[in-house]
Amino acid sequence: MKTKRIVKPFQTKYNQTIQPGDKVIAVTMSQGHLNVRQAEYIGYVERKGNPYAQVRGLSKKWVLFVKGTNYEAKWPWSTDDTEYRAVEVERIYTLLHNRLFHIQSSASDLAAAIM
Repeated sequence: MKTKRIVKPFQTKYNQTIQPGDKVIAVTMSQGHLNVRQAEYIGYVERKGNPYAQVRGLSKKWVLFVKGTNYEAKWPWSTDDTEYRAVEVERIYTLLHNRLFHIQSSASDLAAAIM
């Protein structure tokens, strides 16, 4: 079952109020990797009574193409006639630790979120 997004302002644990549509810096974690990315706050979801901010940002996805063309390969395996390329895609991130800041935030605020 999908959780419904609530499009309302979000109060961070760093005492910043983020409005929907605000440009933010989001700290995301995925498979042991820490990423700091520019994104747009779009709302939050609630799970077990806890709010989790959601942001829209860009990510890279590896896609298989027919070599020398812009045609995406329709088969799921690589051959001598294909090559992988990084393609930018728009993605929605749910921030499990709610680490997001206004773009104008200080470096010390950002460092506190990463540590």
